[in-house]
Amino acid sequence: MRSSRRPDKSKAQVPVIAQLARRLDSHRCFSGNPANGLMFVSSVGKPVNLDAVVLRQKADEEKKRELAEQKRARELAQLRKDIEEEEKKLKQFDEWMENWERAEQMRRFIVVCGEIRIVARRETTEISRVDRVG
Repeated sequence: MRSSRRPDKSKAQVPVIAQLARRLDSHRCFSGNPANGLMFVSSVGKPVNLDAVVLRQKADEEKKRELAEQKRARELAQLRKDIEEEEKKLKQFDEWMENWERAEQMRRFIVVCGEIRIVARRETTEISRVDRVG
């Protein structure tokens, strides 16, 4: 059976890195500066399982990574959709331009035909006058 008494050697202060010492001091202050008991206590007063903490952190990191990947996939899908919509609009615009060019050509043709008819009427009128006069 194990003795509940700790040897004097384990009660002695352990040399630590200065940064770690500062963090442990701040943790001790945050914990109410307990004189005895566990250094890392859970919210229910039991010892903290550091392996579980690491596993939980890894699981959190994995979940964050998965969420980031899902967000990126949604953004890529939205970009593809936006590109398809813009390409469709561009195709519609090209079709509209082709139709407008055809309509413009038709308008020019009608104007030219009208001018030809006007010239033809003038010539016919002039010929008729010459016949009447002559």
